[in-house]
Amino acid sequence: MINAEIERFDRWSEPWSFEASVETKLAGFGEELLLFQSVWATACEPEIWISGTFVEACANTAIAISKQYPWLYAKAVRQIANGAAYQWR
Repeated sequence: MINAEIERFDRWSEPWSFEASVETKLAGFGEELLLFQSVWATACEPEIWISGTFVEACANTAIAISKQYPWLYAKAVRQIANGAAYQWR
């Protein structure tokens, strides 16, 4: 379910709404919501975003997410990294 809700987000004209949108969709699914919040925290790790270029940070975020949460689908990883990138712009 978590992969589907992350992948379903398509309002990239409002990237700031990514986190809240996914959390709202997962609100009735406690463990899924907590899991997403954990993934999101990994994606927003300051150490990743303050070192190197912005492009490198985006790539490193995707790598970190994929390593820590290997069950996430590739599109979900891209969506999360993209959402996190807007938090750091």
